[in-house]
Amino acid sequence: MKNSLFAVKVHHLVYFSSLALLLMGCTSVKKMSLVHELPQETALPSYPEFIIEVGDELSIFVTALDPQAAAPFNVETSHQVQLDGTIDLPILGRVVVEGKTLKEVKNIVLSLVSENLQNAFVNIYFTSASIFVLGEVGNPHKMDISKPITILSAIGAAGGLTRNARYDQVEVIRTKGNKMNKYIVDLTSPELVQSPCYYLTKGDIVNVLPKYSVLVK
Repeated sequence: MKNSLFAVKVHHLVYFSSLALLLMGCTSVKKMSLVHELPQETALPSYPEFIIEVGDELSIFVTALDPQAAAPFNVETSHQVQLDGTIDLPILGRVVVEGKTLKEVKNIVLSLVSENLQNAFVNIYFTSASIFVLGEVGNPHKMDISKPITILSAIGAAGGLTRNARYDQVEVIRTKGNKMNKYIVDLTSPELVQSPCYYLTKGDIVNVLPKYSVLVK
């Protein structure tokens, strides 16, 4: 229990430290209410994993104690997930990957490779995973990511919030299949850690709304 409570306290410390860095210099401290009454215990969100979808690009590289024996598996290392949810691997043929995590695909490929190659290792990662951070941030841009990232980290990497940013009104647009969902996130709320948007996933669009609209003549 002590370890659990310690983890919660550390998590809150990281949360508010990150938030303070985002908001520092954005507006007057007197106008901001960043300190909230925290519950004694908070269930921390589990760390998510990317789910492979049609159109994703994966890099798969096979290694072994004998590099020459592994070379035929690496004639092509970049693979795009086809409409049928498969990728076509040298020697191994088509492998279904849609709906699976990188870890699951890694285990499948390793099992297939091991039938032909001893002491093999498989490295796999996304080559096309990215998010967009737009609106009232210092440097709006597309951001390549190799794993899920927190919304606070993403905004921080985009230069933090501007003075005109609404830190209680941040849109997150998420597409899953043929459906698009829009969430409104309050960065100052302790409940942010329980939000489905606390961790951003590939393809997410973060749009920080402005306090005031600027009319352009």
